[in-house]
Amino acid sequence: MVRGRDACWEHCVLVDATRQKVRCNYCNREFSGGVYRMKFHLAQIKNKDIVPCPKFQRIGQHGSTCPSLLLPRPSPSAQPSVDDAQKQKHNDADKKIALFFFHNSISFAASKSSHYQAMVDAIAECGPGYKAPSFEVLRSTLLEKVKGEVNDNYRKLREDWKGTGCTILTDSWSDGRSKSLLVFSVASPRGTHFLKLVDVSSHADDACYLYELLDSIILEVGAENVVQIITDCRMSNACVGTLLLKKYPSLFWSPCASYMVEKILEDISKLEWANLPKTRGQEIKSLLFSERFWKSAHEAVRVSEPLLKILRVVDGDMPAMGYIYEGIERAKVAIKLLYKGCEEKCIPILDIIDGRWSSPFHHLHAAAAFLNPSIFYSPDFKFDANMRNSFHAAMWKMFPEEKDKIELTKEQPLYLNAQGALRSEFAILGRRLNAPGDWWAAYGYEIPILQRAAMRILSQPCSSYWFKWNWETFDNVITKKHSRMELEKLTDLLYVHCNLRLQAIGQNRAGKCKPVVYDEIDVSCEWPSELESSSLILDDSWLDNFPIECRGSPSSYE
Repeated sequence: MVRGRDACWEHCVLVDATRQKVRCNYCNREFSGGVYRMKFHLAQIKNKDIVPCPKFQRIGQHGSTCPSLLLPRPSPSAQPSVDDAQKQKHNDADKKIALFFFHNSISFAASKSSHYQAMVDAIAECGPGYKAPSFEVLRSTLLEKVKGEVNDNYRKLREDWKGTGCTILTDSWSDGRSKSLLVFSVASPRGTHFLKLVDVSSHADDACYLYELLDSIILEVGAENVVQIITDCRMSNACVGTLLLKKYPSLFWSPCASYMVEKILEDISKLEWANLPKTRGQEIKSLLFSERFWKSAHEAVRVSEPLLKILRVVDGDMPAMGYIYEGIERAKVAIKLLYKGCEEKCIPILDIIDGRWSSPFHHLHAAAAFLNPSIFYSPDFKFDANMRNSFHAAMWKMFPEEKDKIELTKEQPLYLNAQGALRSEFAILGRRLNAPGDWWAAYGYEIPILQRAAMRILSQPCSSYWFKWNWETFDNVITKKHSRMELEKLTDLLYVHCNLRLQAIGQNRAGKCKPVVYDEIDVSCEWPSELESSSLILDDSWLDNFPIECRGSPSSYE
């Protein structure tokens, strides 16, 4: 009995293949004899013991009930011409969209936007006669409306900060001569929000100016919400950090983990065995047949793989704080095993890692590992004095009030010994299945002070380097001379664009808070494309038609 091509199978199911028994989808009556007898049932033709279906009626061409199911399906060529007409409409619509892309030099990547199909669907819902918004409406009314929606989303993000806290991200750029820019954004488990772009070209080395700038950002976000500030190390002015931590002693000043790992890999590449001489032409062919080349290549892959796993974990705004310390320790162990403990080979690499990573700024990473239940309660966990000391230092920093320190001291044994709710079967199962911050939110209610500390620490990202801003575009916005009104409009467009991009990334980042298992990370998988994350392309040609009276003397961005 063949099921694939018969239209009747849309109206019934096979119950018993041996007896060829089928069941009607409408009245649930069963018949032996297969789909052939079912057709009589559906077509309401009495035949032997077949009872017409009381709930199915198929209307024929002349309005009367007819056994059309008994007839074969018409061939595609026999379909009504309306299908061809509809297809022609679709083809015409496709061409019109393509022409709009081609004429305006719009990147094809724009078709991947979550707003692309939503826009087309909304237009289709309006039906014929819909007029698209004009130049003036786009740059005024609609820009203001979308900016308001972006601000509404920002307010929703802020609501979560009371429990999880947030991280201020700073990204810097310089053209190597006189131009320096800073981008400020704020990240939490729910998403990242772009705050502002600032031209610091004339103040790049002015610690007091940078301190006041960062202080204003902290006040805007709310000092009570900020857990840490991440810098990309190009802005790691020690004086700035010292001044901020003096005013806000409970804050953490952290280097960008992605930047640090990249620098470790860069330093390793300069070692003698990894630094192969430059070759060209015929020399390349000889090199490819060189045993030394392939041995060095294999060694480079083995050494870099555990570090690349760390980069996979931290290169994003996901809450990776609880895993970075483990990743570094795993990388050290993997390198020792690779060289079978040979100090001559592994010590130079381990020194590079420690040189980049052994810093008071990394205490927060060690404290986070201590609070990560998947690490702390693991059978493989070994007592680490550095981890314990870093935890105590972080707690002392976060809770300056004496009463909080007393409560924290009382609560620690419950976590250390997994007592109370932390010993429940769900809590034990959740150590591996839940993200660390979620685990504390679910099971840490009996130790509220430690719970608050753990949730705030474990909910933070480790990198400010994950979103590749298009600095050339930012530079163009800053460098060109605009009137104050023009600059306000362009700044609004920049603000809206950046945050819509960040929102789209957040929506596509399903499962970002899942626990990390280093053994399951595949570094050979495709890495996120820089083009995708840096396709911010803005121009100010839309300002050209501003009323002449709006074009006053140029003003700086600040």
